[in-house]
Amino acid sequence: MINAGETNPTLGTPGVIAFEHLDNPIAPVILEAFQALPFIPQGLIPVLGQGISKPEGYLTYNFSTGSADLFWSSNSADRQKNAQALLYTYQRLNQANGTNLAAPPDYSSTAHPLGGAIIGQVCNTHGQVFGYPNLFVVDGALIPGSTACSNPSLTIAALAERSMDHFLNRIPDYRKK
Repeated sequence: MINAGETNPTLGTPGVIAFEHLDNPIAPVILEAFQALPFIPQGLIPVLGQGISKPEGYLTYNFSTGSADLFWSSNSADRQKNAQALLYTYQRLNQANGTNLAAPPDYSSTAHPLGGAIIGQVCNTHGQVFGYPNLFVVDGALIPGSTACSNPSLTIAALAERSMDHFLNRIPDYRKK
């Protein structure tokens, strides 16, 4: 978060503001402001830092609980590199604008987890799961890792729309009888 002076969380923030630092010497990053939330203190703007991550997580099936367990490295070399790149970009912005970070960046979560049913490995190009003719995946699970350090929501929407076009074109039109 960047100390940005007075804000009004009831009005939110502009729809999209992004700062691209694609020539960052450590790794390319994009900072994206997102809507102020009620628990964010007055005067702060929350910022989502985005980088290109290697797909390092995996799921295993836990027979004793009957559920899937997610394993995600909290301190991999790739994660450290992206954290350093984000910090470098914040430092450059602070120097240029006379601002400072209100708190150290928090790298403990992700806003857009991707992967799990990847196109070409689990699904065909329309999201249909191999071996299951009527089962389609139409979300971020199709994407194998990142969308080049940008918010993946439009890529996910485009893939879902493409899948739906394919799916809907397969349904017979019974109204023509």
